[in-house]
Amino acid sequence: MRTIVYIDGYNLYYGLLRRSPYKWLDLFALFQNHVLNPEAEVIEVRYYTAPVLGRLCDHPASPQRQRLYLQALRKMPPRKVVIIEGRLELSTPTFDSSNRLSLAPQKFRSILYLKKNRC
Repeated sequence: MRTIVYIDGYNLYYGLLRRSPYKWLDLFALFQNHVLNPEAEVIEVRYYTAPVLGRLCDHPASPQRQRLYLQALRKMPPRKVVIIEGRLELSTPTFDSSNRLSLAPQKFRSILYLKKNRC
């Protein structure tokens, strides 16, 4: 079964990898060989992310490490990992007409500008 894997890079990192030693993952091999059933044929991995903002990171080297990881993903054979980059935007909390908070303070929205209409 031909399969395309869609990954939200921020959820992957902050949900699973942030406090683990496993940061430099071969995403294609991970899904082809370990996550999906053996009948699945991964034809592409689409990795959605945005450059991290240095002033909001745990470590000052985080933006550079992210750039290096994305470069490595782009160069890895079989070159079936497509990286779709957007941007982060700091949002401000707003209230609707019933005085309910519509967005928690200090939350980030990842806004993806797709270079190609591939989704």
